[in-house]
Amino acid sequence: MCSTEAPESYALAFTERRPSPDILALFAARGATLIITADIAAALLAAPSDRGDIARTGRSSSVQDDDRGAERALLPNFILHPFPRAAFAQAARLIAEPRESFEATGVSPAARIGKNVQIGPGAVIGADAVIGADSRIGPNCVIGPGVAIGARSIIEPSAYVGFAIIGDNVRIGPGSVIGSAGFNLAKTSANLVDVPHFGRVILQDHVSIGANVCVDRGLFDDTVIGEGTKIDNLVQIGHNCQIGRHCIIAGLAGISGSVVIEDHAIIAAAAGVKDHIRIGAGATLLAHSGLMHNIPAGKTFGGYPAKPVRDFFKEVAFLAKAIRKNSNIKDAQ
Repeated sequence: MCSTEAPESYALAFTERRPSPDILALFAARGATLIITADIAAALLAAPSDRGDIARTGRSSSVQDDDRGAERALLPNFILHPFPRAAFAQAARLIAEPRESFEATGVSPAARIGKNVQIGPGAVIGADAVIGADSRIGPNCVIGPGVAIGARSIIEPSAYVGFAIIGDNVRIGPGSVIGSAGFNLAKTSANLVDVPHFGRVILQDHVSIGANVCVDRGLFDDTVIGEGTKIDNLVQIGHNCQIGRHCIIAGLAGISGSVVIEDHAIIAAAAGVKDHIRIGAGATLLAHSGLMHNIPAGKTFGGYPAKPVRDFFKEVAFLAKAIRKNSNIKDAQ
């Protein structure tokens, strides 16, 4: 099975909705492709000589939030909104929504089950899901609509797999959740709004996922875990992460969204990684570290915040020496 090729059934993981005529008219009138604030609009429309002032101050003397003239001056593919991410989230829900797995019980007649597949009691397999030959679906597992699972893969009891493409010879441990929506929030003046996720999770061949692991699906792009990567129990993988081949991620590690981990990297137990970080090929992050910056290929970082391992151990040795010295002075007194 090609782990990165989406079957036609995957599109059926989402249900198309019909927006209200008012919403359609708004988007059609503007040919909308972007929802932005008035300040950003001012920066985009300003003369090059004015953009520096707008960038420094965040304001434009010619365009204010309540200036209706600014809206008229915008290019037709912009919509002004004071909270554009929240507006996007609301608009996206009017266009499409996920098909949830709990709409079915047992194995859907529309699912495609390969030869010699074993399905445990209480398992739910959604419509248009594809299960490859010789795979095993454990008791009480939930396989969502449109999911594709390759040959000889094992989904252990009580695991959930949705919005995902799973390769051959993959193992997903009990209680793991593959393909839930990511932790992506948008602020309004009054509350927080969950941003809907339309991407997938792709687990390539020979990936191993431990127990109670969460791998979030991407926002628009995919969350990808490369061939042969091994992930221990109780690990969190955020949306849009790109994890290379033959990596090791130990228990209790937390990987924030949009992190890139290149081939053969190692993340030790209980390490935390900030979003949008790149960890180079063959790099190592020590246990209980907090990574705030990129790690070059082949390097080892540790500590909180994480730094090159030699610097980290020098600091630890210096602090230990200073504590002993201070303790000796107190004893002498």
